[in-house]
Order: sequence, then structure tokens, then C-alpha cells
Amino acid sequence: MESTEKGPQLRERAIPGTHAFAVRVCEQYLEPGKDVKLLDIGAGEGALSKRLLDAGYQVEACELYTEQFKLTEVPCHEVDLNKPWPFEDNSVDGIIAVELVEHIEDHLSMFEEAARVLKPGGRLLFTTPNILSLKSRISFLFTGYFYSFGPLSRHGFSDGRPHISPFTIDRYRYVLKGVGLDLIGIETDKMQNSSKFWGWMIPIIRLNAARKWGKGKDIKMQNSTKALFGRKLVAIFEKPEG
Repeated sequence: MESTEKGPQLRERAIPGTHAFAVRVCEQYLEPGKDVKLLDIGAGEGALSKRLLDAGYQVEACELYTEQFKLTEVPCHEVDLNKPWPFEDNSVDGIIAVELVEHIEDHLSMFEEAARVLKPGGRLLFTTPNILSLKSRISFLFTGYFYSFGPLSRHGFSDGRPHISPFTIDRYRYVLKGVGLDLIGIETDKMQNSSKFWGWMIPIIRLNAARKWGKGKDIKMQNSTKALFGRKLVAIFEKPEG
């Protein structure tokens, strides 16, 4: 359990430190203010919503199972990510989703709704396990499974807990560009020593990528230092003005 405030103990459904890291990135890309409205998607018990509230944002939570949300200071809406969200067009400044997108099968509906409700200039941030890291690439080479993604045969078909969508930054950029959101940055919580061990491979990877696909910024981001060494990634997307 993690809470330093009186009131309900709010469980963080993520590796320790992930919520604090996500809030720091949010503050970097979206300045806090009581008139800055954020949606916490997949809010769970409300641990992230509490951190965002304490940081100075106006926060509303979205959760399929609203009965598990324990934070009374924040309104929690019942939201099925496969259906329309109960918010007006161009009505929120930011959307944050921590350790959610890897559990989602149909991202298009979720991202279309995110693009719809964001104001022009609004931003979407989400964290996800980084399958582009050198550790993950080696894992896939020798086991057939990326970092943080295991055999789905261990889970029931309706089990919402497993990681089922091992997407790269390039894949997310492509899907979100299709709904009108532009990738403006990626951040990482931790540079993994287990990936640094394979650092000697970086010149080979980058050279081969450049030879095959060119030297565009998207190719460079796919093989950037953050992508190759990072444990988790935060992707930051923006809805263009106008």
C-alpha cells in the first residue's frame, strides 16, 4: 500500500515509482493548474488521480469498474474504452493512462475518443513496457517473447490482466497519427543495466536501420537511447491547434 495522506489506502497497479514518474512527465508537458482538466483513464483505486490532484490539476477519473475507485475528492465516470466516452468534444486539456494500453486489444476506439475530447493543443500521455529495449530484443530473439509479455496460453480469453499488445513507438505513432494526434516526445523512467550490457550492438542496429529504412526522425526515435535502454516508455501525443 502506498499513501502518505489520511484516508483510504490507494493501491498503485504498477511497478513502484511508475505513478510518480508519470506525474513528473505530465508536469513537464502540461503545466499544472486548477483550470487544467485531466482525465485519468483506467484509474483503478485512484492512486494516480490523487497524485495528479495533489500536483494541482483538475482531475476526473475513468474506470470500467467504478466500484473499486476509492478517492472521494475526484469524480469517477464509468467508461468502457470500446464505446463513446461521456465527455464533450474539445473539453479536456490532457489525458493520462498508466500501464493500460498494453492490455487493450482495440486501440482505435480508445484513441479516436481521446482525440475527440482533447482540446486543440491538448496532450495524451501513456506509459507502457518498452519492448524496443535491447533487453527486450534479446528476449524475443532467444525466447520468442518480448520484455513484460509472456505466453497468453497461461490466461483465460476473458482475463483482462495479461499484456496482449506488444506495440512499438512506431506502431503507436502510426495509429495515433490516423486519429489526428502527433507524437511529440518519448521519455523513460529508468535506463536498464540489463540493456546496457548489450550496448555494443547499437552501432550495428542503427547502421542497418539507416541502410534499410533511411535516416528519418521516426527511424531514429525507434532506435534512440531512450528506446534502446529504457525500462518503461511514456509516449506524449498532441492534438494540433487549428
